[in-house]
Amino acid sequence: MEEKKVNKSGFAIAALVLGIIGIVFSFIPIINNAAFILGILAAIFAIISLVKKASKGKAIASLVLGILAIVITLVMQSAFSSALDDTSKKLDKAAGNSTNEVLKKEVNVTLGTFEANKRIADDYVAANDLGGNQSQDFKAFEFVEEEKVESLKQAKFKIIEASSY
Repeated sequence: MEEKKVNKSGFAIAALVLGIIGIVFSFIPIINNAAFILGILAAIFAIISLVKKASKGKAIASLVLGILAIVITLVMQSAFSSALDDTSKKLDKAAGNSTNEVLKKEVNVTLGTFEANKRIADDYVAANDLGGNQSQDFKAFEFVEEEKVESLKQAKFKIIEASSY
């Protein structure tokens, strides 16, 4: 008779062990995928143990641990995913991949007047490390061929890249 009780409580013990391991692993990103499965197995074994009416205390504890492992895993994966999304958006801003958004919301760019001297037609300027309410002046288009001066006076200029960082 004692042998049957040991066999019946095997599910409860297995569920308890799986639940404990599931809880421990549920806090670790990527590894918590295994914790999710361990939590499901712990819950299933705990329910089997409850149905067989053996080791009721262990079975209830195992069921709680299994459910907690599942919930913690889902919460941690959601938090990890949100953190990755936020980091990705910040990297886009830092790399200049969101130039239009940065120009609309964060940066005020004013292009001055074109003064005709001899200038070159292709040029660029880089303003690095400007803080809040700071400005910087640049001279561009020096040494333009005489026949291009009039067309440059009417030209539209484009900001190619702007970054928040």
